[in-house]
Amino acid sequence: MEKYGEKSKKYLTLIFIISIFSLSIIVAWLLADYLLERHLKTIPVYEEINAPSSILNDLIREIDYAIYNNGTSKKDITFLGVETRFKDDFIWEFTKILIKCNNNELAQYIKTSLKEKLYKLNTDIDLRIEQEGLDIICHVFIKDFYTHQIILKIEEEIEPDKKLAKVRLAIIVDDIGYNRDIAFSLIDIDLPLSFSLLPFAPFTKTILQELGKRGINYMLHLPMEPKGYPSVDPGPGALYEDMDEKEIIKILLNDLCMVPGVLGVNNHMGSCFTENTDKMIIVLNKLKEKGLFYIDSKTTSETVGYKLAKKLGLKTAKRSVFLDNDLTPKALQIQMERLLSIARHNGVAIGICHPHKETLELLKKNIKKIKSGYEMVPVSELVNMDFNGS
Repeated sequence: MEKYGEKSKKYLTLIFIISIFSLSIIVAWLLADYLLERHLKTIPVYEEINAPSSILNDLIREIDYAIYNNGTSKKDITFLGVETRFKDDFIWEFTKILIKCNNNELAQYIKTSLKEKLYKLNTDIDLRIEQEGLDIICHVFIKDFYTHQIILKIEEEIEPDKKLAKVRLAIIVDDIGYNRDIAFSLIDIDLPLSFSLLPFAPFTKTILQELGKRGINYMLHLPMEPKGYPSVDPGPGALYEDMDEKEIIKILLNDLCMVPGVLGVNNHMGSCFTENTDKMIIVLNKLKEKGLFYIDSKTTSETVGYKLAKKLGLKTAKRSVFLDNDLTPKALQIQMERLLSIARHNGVAIGICHPHKETLELLKKNIKKIKSGYEMVPVSELVNMDFNGS
């Protein structure tokens, strides 16, 4: 009876140990799952220009809607260029637009209608008008911030757009590596998107393997110091202005090792670093030595990246439009129209977007339009083309 009791105790002890061990595994698994979910919910800011909504940027969007829905045929509106500007800790996009008018009466009507619409929007909006020959040029300001230049171009016979079949377009999806599901959904889209991967994101290796399997070209999204640093953090593997040449090269090579097989590089953030000629020469010379191209994301209008790369003989190109700074459906579609318009005007354009579910829906919605009128290609096929107009 005593032996039986001892066996029972040993048996119960074993069950207790196994139960504790099993419970520990379950708790560890749940904790890991929780920490991963928490990590994914705290995805870093994708781009420094994707700042939270502000009165300035909200008003700019309203001005965009007023211009785009001013009774003018969409085919007569051409977005000539979009450029990121900085002033007094504000970041916004300055847009240059051309509207074709077949006579002076139409130009005058658009000018008057636009003036009325803008002044109704907000008393801080100022429309300054000048005449240049037959053309009317409207300069839009929100207080001291210059936001739009609208050229009302009078042409009795409006020249047709360039043949759309010859227009080449690329769309880069930046900041790949944090959202695995959306990345795979974007890979599945029936468009030859280009992908730029962050070097130390949690799913970079997994996504890279999938891109490699499918034979899709990809780039390194190289983190660089933004003007808002340290409140705006470019993340691990970033290059900073106070680094010397040895440290810049060491970090750059390490970042490239984390994303093996890349054909090129574009900057993640970098509004501060890409304005520094001495530091950019170090980066670009190393990329040239590696046989890689450089795409200037143009997070600042003062970037030296694109011009310097051309001067150094590096294969290069630059961003025309950020598609998803504002994730509202109207703003997303207007940015897409801007990109397509710039492509028609210049014959070539590069859009940059990010792995948001709203962006995924935007791209799906525009597949038919893009495929029917544009030759969409990987961004590697657009390096060394003429981007002067974008």
